[in-house]
Amino acid sequence: MAKLKHYSLAKISMSTEPLHGDYQLYLLDNLLIASAQGAWNQAVSDHFAEDFKRIGQSLAAPWAHLVLLEQWELAVPEAEHAISELQQWCIQTGMSHVAQVFSFSPLKQYQLQRMLPAEQHYNKQVFLEVSSATQWLSQQGFKAAKSFELTNNKPSMIQRHFDKVA
Repeated sequence: MAKLKHYSLAKISMSTEPLHGDYQLYLLDNLLIASAQGAWNQAVSDHFAEDFKRIGQSLAAPWAHLVLLEQWELAVPEAEHAISELQQWCIQTGMSHVAQVFSFSPLKQYQLQRMLPAEQHYNKQVFLEVSSATQWLSQQGFKAAKSFELTNNKPSMIQRHFDKVA
């Protein structure tokens, strides 16, 4: 079984803006998993994009992205730019599939569409359950997704997401 590599938000900020919100990133073979929590300000969005690129630079095309957004409470408008630019980087580096997991929310859906407008460059699906998302990714050829679903020792933030949506 592939090893799940965990990366946490670096709490040291070079900017004077305090961090609001949180995230965790996990790398499992050709699958980059992100769990987002809280309301994001620009500083967290910028940190997320930097960390995502640093971790994702080792991925070979094609790769997939599993995004756990159940506990994400939106972002300030100023935070959207970093995510839009990150999406372009993802497309350029070979991201071919995205599975987003969250309960239906018109506000989340609206903000995600504003931040991620060029979805025609990859296959994207939205799911209510992590198990459905990992099953779809596995069917698309990303076998690490099934390994992630079966991982018994999920880190605490991911486990809380699983508990909430399961």
